[in-house]
Amino acid sequence: MVRLAQSWFVEYTLSPDSNGLMKFWMGPVPVVAISRGEVAKTIFDSSTNITKSSQYDKLKEWIGDGLLISTGNKWRSRRKMLTQTFHFAVLKEYQKVFGAQGKVLVDVLQLRANNVYPFDIMPYIKRCTLDIICETAMGSSISSQLGSNDKAPLYWLKPIWYLSGNGLEFDRHVKLTTDFTREVIEKRKEELKHQTSEDPSKKLAFLDYLLKSQAEHPEILTDEGIREEVDTFMFEGHDTTSSGITFAIWFLGQYPEYQQRVQDEMDEIFGDDFERHPNSEDIQRMIFLEQCIKETLRVTPPVPFISRKLEEDVVIQRVNAREAFAFIPFSAGPRNCIGQKFALLEEKVILSWIFRNFTVTSMTKYPDELPIPELILKPQFGTQRHYHIAKSLANIITIQTASIMKCTDKPFPLAQSYLTTFLAQTIVC
Repeated sequence: MVRLAQSWFVEYTLSPDSNGLMKFWMGPVPVVAISRGEVAKTIFDSSTNITKSSQYDKLKEWIGDGLLISTGNKWRSRRKMLTQTFHFAVLKEYQKVFGAQGKVLVDVLQLRANNVYPFDIMPYIKRCTLDIICETAMGSSISSQLGSNDKAPLYWLKPIWYLSGNGLEFDRHVKLTTDFTREVIEKRKEELKHQTSEDPSKKLAFLDYLLKSQAEHPEILTDEGIREEVDTFMFEGHDTTSSGITFAIWFLGQYPEYQQRVQDEMDEIFGDDFERHPNSEDIQRMIFLEQCIKETLRVTPPVPFISRKLEEDVVIQRVNAREAFAFIPFSAGPRNCIGQKFALLEEKVILSWIFRNFTVTSMTKYPDELPIPELILKPQFGTQRHYHIAKSLANIITIQTASIMKCTDKPFPLAQSYLTTFLAQTIVC
């Protein structure tokens, strides 16, 4: 079904008369899908059409009216205030958390490596990114990596959602997560009340920066506003990043020669030291790994659809200029992803740990298996792959993605034959 939809969408949008646009109806709502960067520019550059579509309504029950969903003056004031929490100096502190949790992930995977049976990597990656986001967002360590441990469109209709029993279960989980967030916020506020001086050695979490902002701008950020932004950060920094990392591993496991180039890069940076945590200088040198990450984000972006509800009419004109907005894994314009540097840094650190410790072989290949374009892009049949403990950096990993770009920026033939307009990314207005 996914393959048929992609094939149909690509064929239609490549038509000379389509102008990269396709109109269809989702029930009573008219939708225009955009598949060309120069056309999407009109939407992304708009300072008026910044309202998210009803696609995000279900999320609102959990994360409230935070930065992801809010609009108008509320969004503008929050965006301006929160930008400072992703300053380079702050990201440098978060990097220590990425490194520590990446090492835990490697230790956990060591127990499964060299097994005769392949296994799905995604649950391990999701627990790793969950530990990272809890520690960076709230300063809380939940150690999920060390513990044991959708596809029903009719559920968007509330009567069916609740009659099925899933609505009540969803409400229970929402209450559980929001209560946990509120409890952490109150606990941290109490700690700050009794804190006589600031410990310069203590890592500040996203929550700490929010509490400081609240003290400076109480009219903008209430306690419930803090809860909304923390939960938004938790959502955006967990599933999206784990999706990006998982697909990067999947692609790299398909093409040994390019995985080898990543390996060689890790060898050059770390030598025979499998235990050293990457520092800022190491990350700057991960040039080819970053190319692999960005190409993975182009082919399989974690958020396959970016949607807007138009506040004013838009006139789309035919444009023949270069498509500046053809690569938008983190959206673009005033509503681009505020945490994109956070995400890229996290992916580089985690992937560097994996590729200097393991050899990966994917059991399924692209485009034989196409991802499922849900709210967050998911593998269709899981991401099973073999892992082997690397004895030396000379033989850790070999990768090549369906369309990892060479240094000449020339895509591989497979990437040319499968246009990624449906999976990467569709703009729904």
